[in-house]
Amino acid sequence: MVSCYGICIRKLGKSGDKQKAAIKSGDKQKVATGTTQDSGQDSGQDSGQDSGQDERLSSLLEYCCVPKGRDEIQQHYGVSSRDYFRNKVLKPLLESGQLKMTIPDKPSSGNQKYVRSSE
Repeated sequence: MVSCYGICIRKLGKSGDKQKAAIKSGDKQKVATGTTQDSGQDSGQDSGQDSGQDERLSSLLEYCCVPKGRDEIQQHYGVSSRDYFRNKVLKPLLESGQLKMTIPDKPSSGNQKYVRSSE
């Protein structure tokens, strides 16, 4: 937050004058601890992103009604980074029980497929 001075000032509104003065004087602590920095604008954006994320996960789970490989699922989800997909999408779905492995004894098998859990 301290590194985004221009963006933070725009979000401050009327009380931004104090923060502008703090930035000019080099007092970064006042900017970081300002109480007027949350304009409520972010919360609306986050909820929209969350619902979009939920829709993508629902679509992915529906896609996995028959066993699919990681690469097939990743391509359907629309993410190019294998690490990101594995850590942010695949692992949480496996840990929550929404997806399961077809070969649970060999998680790194090249023949590993994933299927939606029937629970």
